Amino acid sequence: MTKKRFFLITGSLFIISVVLSLALGNAKLDIIELWDVMTGQATPAQNFVVFELRMPRVLACLLAGASLGLSGLLLQTLTQNPLADSGTLGINAGAGLLIAFALRYLPQGSYMSQSLPLVSVIGGLLVSWSIYQLAKKQQSTLDPIKFIITGVTLSAILSTSILPVVGHVEQAKLTYMIDWLSGKIMGDNWTSLSLAPLLLILWGLIYYRSRIFDLLTLAEESSLALGLDLRKARRDLLILTSLLVSLTVIIAGNIVFIGLLAGHMSQLFVPAGHRVRIPATMLLGALILLVADTLTRTFLIGNTLPTGIVVSVIGAPYFLFLMKKAQR
Repeated sequence: MTKKRFFLITGSLFIISVVLSLALGNAKLDIIELWDVMTGQATPAQNFVVFELRMPRVLACLLAGASLGLSGLLLQTLTQNPLADSGTLGINAGAGLLIAFALRYLPQGSYMSQSLPLVSVIGGLLVSWSIYQLAKKQQSTLDPIKFIITGVTLSAILSTSILPVVGHVEQAKLTYMIDWLSGKIMGDNWTSLSLAPLLLILWGLIYYRSRIFDLLTLAEESSLALGLDLRKARRDLLILTSLLVSLTVIIAGNIVFIGLLAGHMSQLFVPAGHRVRIPATMLLGALILLVADTLTRTFLIGNTLPTGIVVSVIGAPYFLFLMKKAQR
């Protein structure tokens, strides 16, 4: 598939998904009613449904899906392994564990909610640094296999430690943590989208370094011969990815497999350099999460099933398929 054809098809599906996500839900709107909303001719009730309930959630899905997809691509570039994902490598769990400590020990209120992004970033960076240190070889180069194994192990340990930390807090905090763990979209209001500018800045920084990421896909000898400082490039990539994931989980909760799905699919359809693969992966990640959330809101009304579970139902079989393929 050519790049032009890929972006044409995926972009069309993206636009259709956004329109359907705004129209579908507990209170369905047809195309004419949705057009009336966009042109300022709708009723107050219709305006409220679209602008206060659905549009913030759609934007949250787009931001989170694109960011998680991009993080998966970067981690797959770092480890040279299609199984890499922020969820399987423990970055999500590290951020979640510090969020759990914040929920337990910080007083409930605006101060706590404002501190969660910083707490999440610290947790994600600590886990990434730990994995990197444990997976380094003596020559300060990275062992990709050891990196994956260490990340999966830490993810399991940290994930099982979260609920005991918040086991004795008030009901509101416990509900927040359970929703976060199950992958419920948290950014369903305009206030929670205040992190969007930070995510956009990170997107720009990552895209600016796309040529360096291309060099990381080469053999170590080739990268060094081209003048790349491997240690610095890998460290910078891991820091950018950790920041991206840690801020995203505040909006989307503990959603896994988006990065794995979007990163691997972009490699299949657009096997070009990172200047093309980065926007392709972000588009796929946003599309996957938006479709999953729309399906949840439309067909599972009343079941309060988190979007992350729907994504996992899709992503887990794909993960097993890739693992089996890697074994071959």
